[in-house]
Amino acid sequence: MRQKGFFATLGEIFSPLIPAFLAAGLCTGVASLLSGHMDKTFIALTVNVLRLVSLGFTAYISAWIGVSAARVFGATPVLGGIIGMVSLLSNIGTIAEMTHMEGFLHQGSGGAIAVIAGVFLLSRVEMLFQKKLPPWFNQVFSPFVSVLISIVPYVFIIMPIMGIVTEAVSDAVLFLCSNDLIVVKILTGFICAALFLPAQLLGLQPVFQSIYIIQIETIGVISIAPILTMAGAAQVGVAFSVLLKARSVDNKRLCGVCAGGILPGMLGIGNALLYGMSVPYPKALLSTCIGAGFGGAFIAIVQVFATGYGSSGLLAIPLMTAGQGTPVQNMIRFTAGLAISFVAGFLLSSFIVNKNQFREE
Repeated sequence: MRQKGFFATLGEIFSPLIPAFLAAGLCTGVASLLSGHMDKTFIALTVNVLRLVSLGFTAYISAWIGVSAARVFGATPVLGGIIGMVSLLSNIGTIAEMTHMEGFLHQGSGGAIAVIAGVFLLSRVEMLFQKKLPPWFNQVFSPFVSVLISIVPYVFIIMPIMGIVTEAVSDAVLFLCSNDLIVVKILTGFICAALFLPAQLLGLQPVFQSIYIIQIETIGVISIAPILTMAGAAQVGVAFSVLLKARSVDNKRLCGVCAGGILPGMLGIGNALLYGMSVPYPKALLSTCIGAGFGGAFIAIVQVFATGYGSSGLLAIPLMTAGQGTPVQNMIRFTAGLAISFVAGFLLSSFIVNKNQFREE
């Protein structure tokens, strides 16, 4: 598959999920805003209902991706959902222990890309059976055999390979984060912020979460969290630019994705923009990555640290109180980093992204 076709395929897979990303993102954002008033019964009830909606999608996102990928590749949708759900189950940990693969096989290894690869394999197996075997066999045995044939390489090859990538990235980031040279810190800030969204696509969030925990336990603050947050701000800047370009060519679908994803993106929930805008259009993703790098480098220079994790975007400002200055100064510096990333993303996409690629055929 050529690179252009690959990204177009990803766009086909993720586009049907955009409404759910938007709904879940807004529910998460509103719940976060209200969570400081949980002492009031009505607000506490509202927060829990909002979290139900959000978790109903995000907790099983791999299954939804599997269903959508199956539809694109021509496989049975519910079987694609099974492939996606497999990576989320605790049995993965049991299998890793039994095969001594704990170091690189764990729940969620490979993320969305691994799920898509597994479902693609499933689709090829199903198509082969449909061509070569009689209808009675396909109706009775094909689902069972297809899933069985696909699940073995998925669990024992695709997911472990992505697990190895995860471990390598984790070791590299930990090394860079522990280096005290200012030049290394700047490069670390730029690279980590620039690569965060591609890493998210590869399911590498556990890498960064483990780093958060290690830093909290060892130094009491998190140096990398403020840097990674810059990716979301840059993506919002790109979304504003893409929205203007999409309007000029009357691409209503993309306008809806950008307009609907900007507010959640500002609150740190950028999945709608990532899968609806950045993934289908590589130049938009490139603009986001580079723009985030500028913000990440700035944060590394001024050394803003987080006292906790869990929130992102504007919601993360109250957490950014540690560093070289006073708590207020650090929050202002963090906000300045968000602004730098936003502006850099907007300007870069204004020059890099051509509006003609948004014309609907």
